[in-house]
Parts: sequence; structure tokens; C-alpha cells
Amino acid sequence: MARDDFTKPTKNQAYQRVAGRCSNPDCRATTSAPVGEVDFSNVGVGAHIHAASPGGPRYLAAMTAEDRRGFGNIIWLCQTCSTIIDRDPDSYPAETLKVWKTSAEARALMEQGKRLPDEKDIYRMAAMAMGTRTPGFYPEAIGNVHKALVDQLEAVDPRFTVSTTYSGGNTTITVGAKETVSFSIKIGQESADLWRKGLQASIDEGREATLPLDGVVFEGSKLFDVLHKDADLASITIMPMARPAVLKILAPQIEPAIFETISGQLTAGRKQIRFAGAGCGGLLDVELAFTPTNGNDVHSVSTLTTNLKAWQGKEAANPPYLDVFSPP
Repeated sequence: MARDDFTKPTKNQAYQRVAGRCSNPDCRATTSAPVGEVDFSNVGVGAHIHAASPGGPRYLAAMTAEDRRGFGNIIWLCQTCSTIIDRDPDSYPAETLKVWKTSAEARALMEQGKRLPDEKDIYRMAAMAMGTRTPGFYPEAIGNVHKALVDQLEAVDPRFTVSTTYSGGNTTITVGAKETVSFSIKIGQESADLWRKGLQASIDEGREATLPLDGVVFEGSKLFDVLHKDADLASITIMPMARPAVLKILAPQIEPAIFETISGQLTAGRKQIRFAGAGCGGLLDVELAFTPTNGNDVHSVSTLTTNLKAWQGKEAANPPYLDVFSPP
């Protein structure tokens, strides 16, 4: 039986949509380069996701010949990765290859028109990490390394946004969903009680929950596998969605009646709504919890905490913000 091969325009389309790079996220090799003054060489392959003929890897008899040689069935790979996936089709099913293709196209879009980290960035960041002085400071290297990490992680699962920060010897990776994503978390017995309490506080009260990752397995997104296994993260913090809010404290006996306006954030759980912010020039941390009771009643609890750091270095006889309490 004749093979349902791709046309040259289809191959070119696949090549261009991934910027000429291998679609394997663990490879991403550039597949073309110049030869001599005018020629070029190509080590890329427009590979079939489902084989072009019976007996081939991942062959799907139900496909039409048109679909088999259509753009939906092609993935751009380097020759090495193309050979690997075809020699071990059980380890590289069609579903995996389709995820590779989608991720490679998404990453090409993110990288379009942007400078990629180069060898200087890697060398200088490594030198700085080892405490070695380098000739000249290269501040862009730090941002480029963070960008490279973010791009790599977002390419694993484009349904999520990723941001990174590094402070005090700890790396924090923040993951947000662009759309509704279904995944499951399997908790080991050693962490089950902490997860149960943390998730209940997050869902019912809208609180952040920092939970250990010992014995935890994520299913439904390879991104969490990469973060958990490859990055060896120690914990995960679940942060309910917060909205900006303003709290106004009124003092009717003074003029104007608004004593203080506090900017903060509002989070909502199934059983409680919480406001958290800082007032009086940062001297007071303010938290309010609103809990519905019977009927239309709401029970509220206010917590004011003095931020002692804001008072450090101030004169005890003339504490900051005192003029608010004693208006002229």
C-alpha cells in the first residue's frame, strides 16, 4: 500500500510554526543551519504522529488518507527524536506527540521577537552563583535566566501562567490557570491530615494553605510532575483568588468622618469572606472575617495587629501617625 506522505507545503508549515526547532520539549534543537555561502542543511523531519502506512508506529486505520497526510498529523522533530519515537511507540503515544506539538507552537509564539538567553548568561550566572568575580556586571543575565525558566515551564502546559522569584536562598514559582483545568492530587498517609486541614481552611475560609509535598502525586498536567520531581520542591502554597478592596474606618465625632482608608484584598470561601490590609501608614495590620449566620445576619470579627517593625527607630514620645488621633 502506498504511503500517505506529507506535501512540501505541509512540511514547511510545520517547520515554520515551531521556528525550526525540534518539538520534543527535552530537545528543542535547531534543525537548519547555513552551509557555505548560499546553501543550508536541514536535520529536521516532518514526522507522522499516526504512521503513513499500515504496520507503522501508531498507525490508525480509521483515519482517511487526507487526514493521515494533513497538517493535524505532522510534528516537526530533529532526526534523532524522530527515530526515537518511532522505535518506541509505546513510550511515545499519539497523545504525547500532540501535546509536544501544541507546546512547541506556543513556545515559538512566546519567543517570537524576543532575545533568547545565550552562553554568556549561563556562564556569568554560574560564576555569580559560585561567588566568582566576573569582568563587568551583567544584570540582564538574572532576568534572562528567570525568563528561560518561565518559558520552559509554560511550554510544558500552555494552560498555565508561570512566574518566578528568588529571595533569601529560596526560589518561589507561582502558577496560575488561564482556564479551568482538571487535575487530581493523591496524598500519602504521612501528609493526609495536614492537607485535609489546609484545604478545608482554603475552601471554607479563603485562606492560604502551605502544604508539604512528601508522598504527593499530581495527575492531569505534566507541569506539576516537572515542578515536583525535577525541581524537588518542598511545599506548595494554595492561594485563593483575591480581589482588590478598600475598607473605610469612620469616626463620626471628627470632621471629616473618614478616619482611615485601608487598601487591601478580599478573599472568599464557602463559609467566610476575609479582608486583609495595612492601615495607619503601615503601623496596623487589619483583618476582618465575615461569616453568614442564620437568615441574613452576618457575624464579623476584626483583628488589629501592631506592626512593630514600622515603629522601630521612632521616638516613643512622638509615635508616628499620632496626629490622626488628635486632629487640630
